[in-house]
Amino acid sequence: MINGTVDNLGQARVPLEIRYGDGEFHSLRVVVDTGFNGHLTLYPELILQLGLRPMRSLDVSLAGNLQRTVNTFRGQVLWHGQLKTIRILEASGAPLLGMRLLSGSQLTIQAKQDGQVLIEEL
Repeated sequence: MINGTVDNLGQARVPLEIRYGDGEFHSLRVVVDTGFNGHLTLYPELILQLGLRPMRSLDVSLAGNLQRTVNTFRGQVLWHGQLKTIRILEASGAPLLGMRLLSGSQLTIQAKQDGQVLIEEL
């Protein structure tokens, strides 16, 4: 089970352990975004710091039907106690956790400031 909270902006945030290229883990808080159908987004500086392996560019549709080409990277996260290899999209702003990573999980959010956010494996 993954436990997080709703912040003062109304964003559901949870901790996530992501693996550096050298095998060490980095802990960060990510925003749960059910409107994002990928695994995870990270900002360019963190991708560089983590030493993630580049994959390929990908054409994506953003909110407002905007089309963009983004760089993608292969990374590993601890997810429900297991090491999972995922595709990470490069994007500015807060790291986003999307529906592809949530697949096979139950998400519960108490939609109020400091409300509990739970992600449980199904």
